[in-house]
Amino acid sequence: MMEWIASIPVWLLCLLIFGLRVCDVTLGTVRTVAIVKGYLGVAVALGFFEVLIWILAVSQVIVRINESIFLAIAFATGEPDSSVRFTVPPRPPPGRCR
Repeated sequence: MMEWIASIPVWLLCLLIFGLRVCDVTLGTVRTVAIVKGYLGVAVALGFFEVLIWILAVSQVIVRINESIFLAIAFATGEPDSSVRFTVPPRPPPGRCR
């Protein structure tokens, strides 16, 4: 059913895995906010898609890890990139006051 994934070049799969991890971690953050705000139905749906995305990403790393270590690196860097990009507030440029 998903044989077409085996034909994706490793460099493109690395980008795809990185993007999937960014989506996965972002969904986890949004799910946490939904839980805090009391939107439990939304949180359940977000959790489902978060885990589905994670399984798709990690399965490709496990299946094709013998082709390139960069697959694992792309998987590992997706989480901190998403955490920094979407949870740390931007700093004002130097020399400017808020």
